[in-house]
Amino acid sequence: MKILEKDIKDVTVVGEIINRMNIADLDFFDSESDVICKRQPFLISLIMSYHRDLKPNVFEEMAKVVFIVWEFFKLRNKIKRKKITQTQFEKIELRNFQMLKYLEGESDELERLNVIDSDLDHLNSKTLFAGIRLIFNTQDAFVKMDTQDKGCLLLDMKCLIECFEKIER
Repeated sequence: MKILEKDIKDVTVVGEIINRMNIADLDFFDSESDVICKRQPFLISLIMSYHRDLKPNVFEEMAKVVFIVWEFFKLRNKIKRKKITQTQFEKIELRNFQMLKYLEGESDELERLNVIDSDLDHLNSKTLFAGIRLIFNTQDAFVKMDTQDKGCLLLDMKCLIECFEKIER
């Protein structure tokens, strides 16, 4: 995977966003939810699906992760004008699931690593995704989760990042 100068600069940005989300109060999440509802309503739908499907402690952490992704992208002009759709998300999700299916059938470890590396090279927000992976590997709620369930949530966040990146192009 290629690490670019932008990725290195994004380390500070992502770290600051994660720190802000960790200390944010309910008022912040309420007011920012109103903004999200107007500018990217799909994110609210995604959060609500997590509310329905996850245990309360996991839901709280997962909602924070969605807000981290939102905070990373929200000030970009194209994000202000164009909305993520469920169809767009599902299309990206299907592509990612197909890649995982391919990886399951690939016995050559080097080939699997090359496919993963190539896939991540196309991600422009590598630092954001790395920060989310760190959260998934350190926050108690995620650490205690079933590996497959955690993987599905992590894949959702990769898909969400890819949706935002697609809007930016």
